[in-house]
Amino acid sequence: MATPAPATTTATTATPSTPPKITHVLFDMDGLLLDTESAYTDAQRAVLDAIEPGLGAAFTWELKARMMGRTSLAVRKWWGVGGESGRERERGR
Repeated sequence: MATPAPATTTATTATPSTPPKITHVLFDMDGLLLDTESAYTDAQRAVLDAIEPGLGAAFTWELKARMMGRTSLAVRKWWGVGGESGRERERGR
């Protein structure tokens, strides 16, 4: 009966003085693997409340959907940060 070969180590084995070699990186940009949408919504509401108390409660799914795909600058303008609000224009004020 043959003796099995000893296990070999690879370049990804780390020692206390050397970090492991990174061989792959995974990006989850659409939330398929990690559901970050609720954390994003909570953070967005906190930011809006910091701008104006009670504004975070106005951050409904409808408003969130209208913000999707816009740049940060466009969203700031739409919320009226630093100038006239797109929300007010849409309401006819």
